[in-house]
Amino acid sequence: MSRHLKSRDLALASIFAALYVVTSTIPGIRLPMLPKISIQVEALLATLFGVILGPYLGSLSTLLGVFLAWLLPPGTPKITGLVFMLAPPSNALVSGLLYKGRNKEAAAILLAGLVVMSLSPIFSPLTSHWLVYILAVYDKVVAVAAAITYGYIKKKLRRGLASYVVLGFVGIEADNITGNAVFSLPFIYGGVFGLPESIIRGIYVAEAVTVPLLRVVQSLLAGILVYSVLKVVKIVRK
Repeated sequence: MSRHLKSRDLALASIFAALYVVTSTIPGIRLPMLPKISIQVEALLATLFGVILGPYLGSLSTLLGVFLAWLLPPGTPKITGLVFMLAPPSNALVSGLLYKGRNKEAAAILLAGLVVMSLSPIFSPLTSHWLVYILAVYDKVVAVAAAITYGYIKKKLRRGLASYVVLGFVGIEADNITGNAVFSLPFIYGGVFGLPESIIRGIYVAEAVTVPLLRVVQSLLAGILVYSVLKVVKIVRK
């Protein structure tokens, strides 16, 4: 039985990973109010994978999908993409944990990323760059609070669409926090990308204006996707 379950899990992970790869070839969704920014469709799947497959199998499937999408055409297997490979799986992991009611574990993962960011030379010393740090993490702090209180939120929203929008928001922020934590390492931003700290601080300040709108749209799309799929699964099971 154990061997059968392992085989089934591997098959499920492979199927979902293939779905991720196929979806990665779809052009990103352009926002009229933010024409230079597009939402990658495959990024929304990570939330769904975590909910449907569970936190561990979902994150494994997402990681496999990200790797194949990076490795295979039309992907571009460059080091700049490789360093962020753990970001989407963290979305699946946190989303899956939240869906299973493991709020504290999900919040701990988010907090770990924020701690790594706070120790980066980009924000050091914090007494001098505290405003830049706040602009870089304010949306992420909201995500931590949402993760901690998600059980209460889900109950209040009666497991409706809005509760999955909140779940999507936290999952997407997990992706963003992981990516930012990796990027905040000196050998990544300085070595791989060749960017000085002053430029990165400017980027964080500039992005603080566009982040709220982008997160709202991403969260809505992820929430609608998860809610719709779960509805279909429920109907099929009947």
